[in-house]
Formats: sequence, structure tokens, C-alpha cells
Amino acid sequence: MKFVDEARARVQAGNGGRGSTSFRREKFVPFGGPDGGDGGHGGSVYLRAASGINTLADFRIERTFKAPHGEPGGANDCSGRGGADLYVPVPIGTVVHDADTHEELGDLTRDGEELLVARGGKGGWGNQRFKSSTNRSPRQFGPGLPGERRLLEFELKVIADVGLLGLPNAGNPRSSVRSPPRGPGSRTIHSPPCTRTWGWWTWGSTAASSWPTSPVSLKGPRKGRDSGSGS
Repeated sequence: MKFVDEARARVQAGNGGRGSTSFRREKFVPFGGPDGGDGGHGGSVYLRAASGINTLADFRIERTFKAPHGEPGGANDCSGRGGADLYVPVPIGTVVHDADTHEELGDLTRDGEELLVARGGKGGWGNQRFKSSTNRSPRQFGPGLPGERRLLEFELKVIADVGLLGLPNAGNPRSSVRSPPRGPGSRTIHSPPCTRTWGWWTWGSTAASSWPTSPVSLKGPRKGRDSGSGS
């Protein structure tokens, strides 16, 4: 059985660090020039497909993932440290969309595949970048550029391991939560013309399995007709 699991998350890349305004101060060097360093680049946010994740359960509550900012530049032409990139693990087969523009950003289909979803801001220039023959003592500096921000929509097409068929009052939703021995979880997926309950669990050290419950009615059960023998 194939179903669609959906979730949302916000990502925010790091801002670039501010450039430095500094001048060389050294004994016996009366005309020290500018030596302000550039600011560091902000960290970017990537999505990485991981084989050990089967559902979007970690994104049931809308979360925000922030990459660190770049550090400002220093004297002696010292550049600021760049922010580390942030990698968010998602299940294989996740399709990513921009929630504001509805643009498809990518489809993660292989284990370890990465997708850039928010690029970090560039670091600002230090004042040594602005020196020229006519501007010997520049006091200008560049502010760091802001990182990208996005609201993402995840869509995961899942092939269920187990399917439970029956009316809602037949106990299927309760079974999907109570039967798993460890780590049960469930969520409701609204899809016309019916409502399905999605459950998942972990068994020992194995990966999480998933099953849906579908509120459907089967005709002719007294005649030996069921989901396996046709209608």
C-alpha cells in the first residue's frame, strides 16, 4: 500500500560576519596601512537522505533549523571564522518544496544524497579591501550579508509494511498503537474520501516499520470475498 506523509520545517542559514576597520600599529612604522580582515561566511543548511529513517515523524511539530553565523574579521588581515554547515537528515524519497513559492527544490532518492536548501550569507569586506592610490586610509567596511530563510514542505511517498482494513469502529486505529512492542506512534492523514491513521514502531534493533489503517468496507464477506479474493 502506498501513502503520502507530509510535514513542514523552517530553515535559516547563518549571516555573514562584519568586516573589520583596522590600521597597522607597529613600532618604527609611521605610515601603517589598513589591515582589517574580512568577515566569515555564514553556514548553509543542507538536507541529507538517511537510510535509517522511514517516516517524517521527527517533523510532526514544525521545527526551525538554524546554521551558525560567521564571525567578524579582525586586525592584521585576519578573516573571521566561517559558520559550520548544518545537515538535517530526512528519509530517502523525500520531495522538498518551497512553501511560499511552491517551487520544487529537489528529490532525495539515494542514501547520502544532499540538497542545499538555504545558502549562508557572505562575509563583509575589511577596510584593506578598499585601499587605493587615492584612498590611503579607508574607513569603509562591508557588513555581512544575511543568510537565506525558507519554509519547507516535505512530501514522502511511503509503501506500508502492514495494512489494516476495516471500519473505523473495528478497533484498527487502537491496534496500530497498542500492538507495537516498543516505541509506538501514530498520526492521522486526511485524504478524501476517507481518513487514515498512520502508525509506526521499532522492533528491537531493526528500523522502524509502518502501517496504515484504511476505513473501507468490503462487500460479500459471507461469500468468501475479501481483500485477497476480489469483490
